[in-house]
Amino acid sequence: MQPRAAVVVTGDEVLRGAVSDVNGAFLAHELEEDGVRVERVELLPDDTEAIRDAVRANLKSGFDLIVTTGGLGGTHDDLTMRAVAEACDLSLELRQDALDLVEAAYAGRRPDGVSARTQHAFEQKQASLPRGSTMIPPAGTAPGCAIEKNGSVVVVLPGPPSEVREMWEAAHRQPPIGPTLDRATSPARRVLRIHNVVESQFMDVLDRASEGTLEALDIGVCAKDGELEVAMAGETLDDIDPLHTLLVDNFGERVYSTDGASIVTTVTRLLQSRDETVAVAESCTAGGLGALITSAPGASAVFLGGVIAYGNGVKEAALGVSGEVISRHGAVSPEAADAMAEGSVRVTGSDWGLSVTGIAGPGGGSAQKPVGLVYVGVVGPGTAEVVELRLRGGREQIRARAAARALHALRVGIETQQASEDSD
Repeated sequence: MQPRAAVVVTGDEVLRGAVSDVNGAFLAHELEEDGVRVERVELLPDDTEAIRDAVRANLKSGFDLIVTTGGLGGTHDDLTMRAVAEACDLSLELRQDALDLVEAAYAGRRPDGVSARTQHAFEQKQASLPRGSTMIPPAGTAPGCAIEKNGSVVVVLPGPPSEVREMWEAAHRQPPIGPTLDRATSPARRVLRIHNVVESQFMDVLDRASEGTLEALDIGVCAKDGELEVAMAGETLDDIDPLHTLLVDNFGERVYSTDGASIVTTVTRLLQSRDETVAVAESCTAGGLGALITSAPGASAVFLGGVIAYGNGVKEAALGVSGEVISRHGAVSPEAADAMAEGSVRVTGSDWGLSVTGIAGPGGGSAQKPVGLVYVGVVGPGTAEVVELRLRGGREQIRARAAARALHALRVGIETQQASEDSD
């Protein structure tokens, strides 16, 4: 039977939205990759009773793994270790092996003005673990632990995402976590990414699946930035193949990835395969497009740089966009987008130029040029095209979607050029 897991993310700052929860998503992904079914992800405040009751409820529900993150510091609101100990009917004990690691982590780092007594109490709190638990050595200053309770394993990790990643990597194959993961049988998986398709279109195609096809699969669909990610899992790839074929046959070239590769990775691969480079010229995305491109490994081989030309004067001075283009057509126009893309090539010497100019809002729109109007310019070997986008959402959503859709425009440009070359 596939092991089941629950993830408990703690922290008032997460509930307030002051800090985004990346730990829950990371742990859910890692567990799913290991063949564990994640059935619950909870966000809880820094409250002993709330955390204790949640862990107890998850134990009562028979989850094989319960993983908590956050609340392992030395301040008054770091309550998770005590709450988990209470949920497991255990007392806390000061562990010398844990204290040695905590003291080593703080060695030479005591802040000015903090007394030795206060610092020692701070360190002792972080080194106090549930009696009989297995310590997970700290990646920062706070140790974690793993507790076996009635056939379940409760894992307690700190809050900083980098520490969660490092400590999970070090501990998840070791007892007592490892034996639970060893029981898992990872299902066959395949992930398709489909551009410019909405969920209703996907459901329409899904209705055409032959009898029995869907029953054999777990299907997850995520819509984001103008594309659908379709994750399919079954006992074997033979279970997945019929739906895979159905989607590819119906959506054709809009299925741009059949191995789960993101648009960033896909574009990077395309440029690497052609030994070509790209540069960007950004207005409304204000550096977001360049940041997106460089988020993928291998970006340094294909990305030369870019210009953030937010003001019209910078568009003219740095990118060579003529004042006549801006005065006649406006900074948000096909003509400006084309000139910006050409300017990025001229400035950097790249093979491809990619530009974005638009109105992200919340103000600045008009009846002729509403909020969400974005133009993407693509220039390259044998290619010069401008794509008009009408995007919805708030300011940050429009900026993120514009950057993602710009990469799709570049992908289409490269693939079209490649097809043209292949046919010659």
